[in-house]
Amino acid sequence: SRRKRQPALLPSLFPGVPAALNFAAEGEFLEPASSPVLERTRRQLLKWRLSPATPGVVRRVVARSGFKFLPKSDEWLGYFGRHMKPAEFSAIREYQKVNHFPGSFTLGRKDRLWQGLRRFRVKYGDFFDIAPATYCLPDDLLALRQAWEAAASNLDTSISAASASSVSSTSSFSSGSASDANLDCSGSPMWILKPPASCRGQGIRLLNKWHQVPKRRSALIQEYINRPYLIDGNKFDLRVYVYVTSFDPLRAYVHELGLVRFASSQYDASDPGNRFAHLTNYSVNKHSRTYRPSQQDGSGHKWSLQALWTRLRSEGRNPLAVWESVKLVVLKALLSGQAHIANQVRLLCRRSCCAHELFGFDILLDEDLRPWLLEVNVSPSLNTDTQLDNRIKDAVIADALRLAGFRLPPGAQDPELSSFDSDDYDSDEGGSGGKEKSPAGPAAELDIGLPPTGRPSTSGAPRTVAAAPPSSPSHSSSRLADDERAKRAFFCAPSWRRRLPRLLDGPLTPRDLRCLTRAVDEYQRRGGFERLAPAGGDLGLRCLSCCGGRPSYSSLLLHAFVSRYGHAGKEGINLLVAGCRAGLHMTSDTTDRQLWSPPAGLR
Repeated sequence: SRRKRQPALLPSLFPGVPAALNFAAEGEFLEPASSPVLERTRRQLLKWRLSPATPGVVRRVVARSGFKFLPKSDEWLGYFGRHMKPAEFSAIREYQKVNHFPGSFTLGRKDRLWQGLRRFRVKYGDFFDIAPATYCLPDDLLALRQAWEAAASNLDTSISAASASSVSSTSSFSSGSASDANLDCSGSPMWILKPPASCRGQGIRLLNKWHQVPKRRSALIQEYINRPYLIDGNKFDLRVYVYVTSFDPLRAYVHELGLVRFASSQYDASDPGNRFAHLTNYSVNKHSRTYRPSQQDGSGHKWSLQALWTRLRSEGRNPLAVWESVKLVVLKALLSGQAHIANQVRLLCRRSCCAHELFGFDILLDEDLRPWLLEVNVSPSLNTDTQLDNRIKDAVIADALRLAGFRLPPGAQDPELSSFDSDDYDSDEGGSGGKEKSPAGPAAELDIGLPPTGRPSTSGAPRTVAAAPPSSPSHSSSRLADDERAKRAFFCAPSWRRRLPRLLDGPLTPRDLRCLTRAVDEYQRRGGFERLAPAGGDLGLRCLSCCGGRPSYSSLLLHAFVSRYGHAGKEGINLLVAGCRAGLHMTSDTTDRQLWSPPAGLR
């Protein structure tokens, strides 16, 4: 009786667009659908592909929402488990969703994350100075030694500046360089060693002697931030939950709930051997004798973000400014991996909406409350060892699954549940995404349960059969109507910056309408998430300029809409409602029509 009622379906703001499935957080339950027939149909089709790696909190949210768990069936709507192999993505049906993007390890591996950030910093300057200087060994061994020598000699030049000036150097050590013995006995600051693909603090240790540096094996050596912001003498970091529904166009969110993880010993920069003073990972510190579980939020060695903001406010700090700077760091990191992941989705997935992902960003605040990105986790821990963990992670998962926009597959007879393809690939540029596939094509020959070796799969990834043809071939065809193709070519030209403000001046095309209605409906379902992208105004324009080339048409379209109308402004919604009432969003892409022509005064 104390549980809060929630509708089973989340209706669209727009006529002719089907509802999305709702998910119940802790303390909530879903009411039956509006009619017995509709409810019976809904429950018959609510099927979830269970994996050994599916976290308990995900199982509870999904079960609470009326899904049946099917360990071996091919007829499922959702999957939440380990990362899939590239070949497995191509056979996922258009109404199925998996919780990882192909290629997301470009963010999730420490070495690839740093390499991407370094490329962007070289190309776009200090705008992407969001992580401590990092060296990927053995390739960057020379650059590391030169930076180490600079620090050991007490030069005024900072370590990061030395890194930037030496990273491209390939010359041998100079005859005047310091000896290994001198570097070992010098007053060098601390560095931190990390394996490139580890998690939960495994293999991480602090270094202050040159002989401790591995010279031949793969490793990351990162500048250690030795002046972190301390609370009661303890170091801490932030676990920020970031959810991405699409990388092209980039639609990304950050949740207002998150965790603050404390080191369990007092911070002491002179004692590099004390892992409990320097590492903030819960998986490390829970083994410390001094670790204190949180009896209430704001006590012990794990807090919520809200408790941290309260503490900062009591110390005369501005938590809102800190949060805004954290969100900007997250957005920049996503931009550094956007092009690669979007390309992988275009090559491997039938629909971009078949993949979504929850990331865990680890952020450290220095003594000036400047945020520094430490790493990105593609499978953040969703263990719920404490009430605080359960409260935060249950809410994050429920909000993320609502945002995902699950819909029932083709075959649901009620118009409210019928499949609607609102996907918006720039499919005229090629790639398998958005193209109609025949069941007899390559996907039909894949056995997703078997890896290339022929041994049974142990990854926990879902086994799927060959994907059926898309439910709306006209919407997913790679062939565009002439006016749609002309509009994309016009606004994606080299002069796109000058033309962008006029993108919404003419009539919307069917694909425009489908892209925009999907983005606005998604925003309405965000719950505790805040939208990072698309961004409007100057920030959004700068993000478009950092996409590694000319931005895609759909990215330009969303930026233009958000800049003019906001994420869900009344005027913008009315514009889209009018188009949907006219049935434009259901119009075939290949209809012989001429709706759009270049705006007057633009060439």
